[in-house]
Amino acid sequence: MIINRYLLVVVLIFSSNLLFAQHVPAWGGGADQQDLSFGFSFTYVSTDFKIVNQPNFRNAFLDENGVQVKGPLNSISSKSSPAFGVGF
Repeated sequence: MIINRYLLVVVLIFSSNLLFAQHVPAWGGGADQQDLSFGFSFTYVSTDFKIVNQPNFRNAFLDENGVQVKGPLNSISSKSSPAFGVGF
């Protein structure tokens, strides 16, 4: 008897209006309602560079002026730069 009640509840839930997930709000002038639309998009991007360390990156090295830099390096990193993108 309890299985029939659970089955009835599941059938009622699956037959309700909550399952119509394809109904989207008409944001952007209703462009989402069309099969094919040429629009635009705004995105946020962040760039950083991957640095591959050599096995001896902590050893002394020469800088761009040819001067030997003494003292071990602790880390190498790149600065992240945020930006916005617009796509048409």
